Amino acid sequence: NDLYRVITERVGLGDTGETVTAARLGDDGVTITAPLRLSLDLPFSLTIPDDSTVLSPLRAAVRGTEGAGEAIDYRGERVLAVWRYVPSLRWGLMVKVDEAEALAPVVFQRNAILTVLLITLAAVSGGAFLVARSITQPIERLTQAVRAFSEGRMDVRVGASMAKSRDEIGVLAAGFNQMASQIADQVNFLEQRVRERTQQLAEYAEQMDNARKEAERANQAKTIFLTSMSHELRTPLNAILGFAQVMERDKTLNAKQHDHVGIIMRSGEHLLGLINDVLEMSKIESGQTSLNESVFDLPELLRGIEEMMQVRANARQLQLLFEWDDDLPRYIRTDEGKLRQILINLVGNGIKFTKEGGVAVRVAKAPDQGLIVEVEDTGHGIAPEEMDKLFKPFIQTESGRQN
Repeated sequence: NDLYRVITERVGLGDTGETVTAARLGDDGVTITAPLRLSLDLPFSLTIPDDSTVLSPLRAAVRGTEGAGEAIDYRGERVLAVWRYVPSLRWGLMVKVDEAEALAPVVFQRNAILTVLLITLAAVSGGAFLVARSITQPIERLTQAVRAFSEGRMDVRVGASMAKSRDEIGVLAAGFNQMASQIADQVNFLEQRVRERTQQLAEYAEQMDNARKEAERANQAKTIFLTSMSHELRTPLNAILGFAQVMERDKTLNAKQHDHVGIIMRSGEHLLGLINDVLEMSKIESGQTSLNESVFDLPELLRGIEEMMQVRANARQLQLLFEWDDDLPRYIRTDEGKLRQILINLVGNGIKFTKEGGVAVRVAKAPDQGLIVEVEDTGHGIAPEEMDKLFKPFIQTESGRQN
């Protein structure tokens, strides 16, 4: 009875735990010797062969060994078992419980831990997302504001709530708003200045256009005046030249008188050339000038100028000297009238501004097949600081005024 009570007592063994006993009653295996909890009709009718994997710990207990571990019970379920040998009965005894039931607390604890971990992970992830969102969202808004401002929207600012925040993002937002306001003010100021400058330039352009038109009208009036005056001067000059030509053919004139008539002729022709030059100057100013090149006798031109200017030099008691090299070409090709005018102007100025001494004109052949013409006088000269005024129109140097 005590043995039966011990075998059938299942306190603490749960729903699937039980005590199983077996003995070797034959040579073909071990036989269950006590009622089974889950199969009451199996005692003394269930024999487990030696080569079977079912209840292998129980066969080991019958052989006199003891231990604990996993096994397969008579139902084919995996169980956790403890077994030992009972010498007085020569039985093997095994206490077992289903592995699923034995490990259920562990599985439950594992599942609970996993659940807690998942909940914690979800909470941490959600919190991290909210924290990251609270950081990245202001940065995104600030980035959008910077991008819009760089595209020319000068009125873009970040929200006041963000700018008033005391964290780094708030400091950055406040700095952006301040910088954007300063840049917008500078841009507005520059745009206003550009508008003012544009208006001033338009006014200047209008004034310059009016001045240009006025200058064109004045230049046209000057051209008309010069043309009219040239015509008025040519009329008496042509009469003088005509009478001079008649006198030049008069056979009763002596040599000296004939020379004087020749001077009158050349001076008149020069004066006529000056009148033509006045018209030519008008053409130069209007961009219509041209060179009238021709081949002429250079020594003859120089002698004619010398004879013409000798009268003026004699009147001022000055010596006039013309010199040119023997290898000077006799015939040259250029604008004869302009060359004559230049030489007469230079020699005339030399005579005009020289009180005593004389004026020398030297003509030599240049290395590049041109001519070198030098006009030298013994006058007061031009101060070095006044040289830059030499070729300015209608300007007379202080040295010239003193002389």
